[in-house]
Amino acid sequence: MEAELFGAEAGAYTGINKRRIGRFEAADGGTLFLDELGNLSATGQAKLLRVLQTGEFERLGSSETRRCKVRVISATNTNLELAIKKGEFREDLLYRLNVFELKVPPLEERKEDILPLIHHFFHGKAQLDDSVLHALRCYSWPGNVRELENACQRAQILNEGGKLQLKDFGLPIDEAVIDSYKPVIAEPSREVIEMVLKQNQGVVAQAARQLGFSRQALYRRLEKYKIELNS
Repeated sequence: MEAELFGAEAGAYTGINKRRIGRFEAADGGTLFLDELGNLSATGQAKLLRVLQTGEFERLGSSETRRCKVRVISATNTNLELAIKKGEFREDLLYRLNVFELKVPPLEERKEDILPLIHHFFHGKAQLDDSVLHALRCYSWPGNVRELENACQRAQILNEGGKLQLKDFGLPIDEAVIDSYKPVIAEPSREVIEMVLKQNQGVVAQAARQLGFSRQALYRRLEKYKIELNS
């Protein structure tokens, strides 16, 4: 970690035979993004606090103090307030970092993002029934967007063509969740209609055929959901 952030001189440790420039030095005058900050060790936290407070650091294996001016953006999925109470994270480091905070809700709290994300991960070619979407929305997604992305990659490998099946995603979803949606499977949601229209480049006849509707039935739903067709 120290060599990665602050650099190292040749011979500072086994396997390094030339000088290495650290991330802070490389980002001097610019911006440095630190991900998974909650996993930083106590020693790493102390060294990070110093460079944030003073702008000073030394390369590993060197006694020469260097200076840098870097804007730091950090991210973590760790509850840092709880980690502080447990003695796992420095409170002074949190205050130094937390000048402006953006909290991104977990995927479980923003179900409306699931379909657009699936559509993105499948490069606009995702085909799935409302029942499958319902099951995916009911899932808690403890791994958030990364888990959804991995599930989509798995589905791309396992799907044999045609519409995506829930089994393709390989998720531990109770069959009762799927069964609970059976009475309304025939009526697609606004999201599904928009997705099918996009898949068919806005051609209503093709989209209606894919959904199992007549053109008139699809037009009624477009009016109901106030969906506008791109000209």
